[in-house]
Amino acid sequence: MNTSSATTPKVETLIEKGEFLNSAQFSPDGKSILVSASPEAFNGIGKNVEEGQTPSMIDTQLYLMTLSDKKVRPLTRDFNPNVQSVEWSKVDGNIYFTAEDKDCVHLFQLNPKSGKFTLLIIPELDNELPANCIFNKGKTGCGATTLAIENRVPTLIAVPTVNLIKNKLPEHADLLGVYGGVTNQEIADYLKAHDR
Repeated sequence: MNTSSATTPKVETLIEKGEFLNSAQFSPDGKSILVSASPEAFNGIGKNVEEGQTPSMIDTQLYLMTLSDKKVRPLTRDFNPNVQSVEWSKVDGNIYFTAEDKDCVHLFQLNPKSGKFTLLIIPELDNELPANCIFNKGKTGCGATTLAIENRVPTLIAVPTVNLIKNKLPEHADLLGVYGGVTNQEIADYLKAHDR
């Protein structure tokens, strides 16, 4: 894995052997790199199995590399669920990631300084939503949500059936405009009341 500067043509090699790496992203301050990789990466510092055992190659781990000295610290070696998607927040400096635990996927917050993990509770959606409506946290579909970092409360930000433009609402009978502060149950009730 290499890095280069936008101001100089110099390329610096950060990791000689890149096998077992999935992805990497800079910290908000640009002093570290968050690496997603298998337990075998970085000479196996992410392994948490008995001596002589081979760890699962799909057990994705997170590592923190300090750019000044290239030291790597395993962040999730002793964390059980399998890490999936990950994002380092520029807002609060914490790392947010989803992790697969058996048949569930949970959202976690990781403080990279303290190493503390926090499970973020997001209420399950009401089962009475219409079959053609897909609500997916953090993705665009019939609904899009965002997680307020201050209070960890999910907030519905949009329910589009056509492009969401406030001044176009009167022109579109099939447009449901929602601009925040609405619960999933309120959306389900609205959709039922309007036969959608």
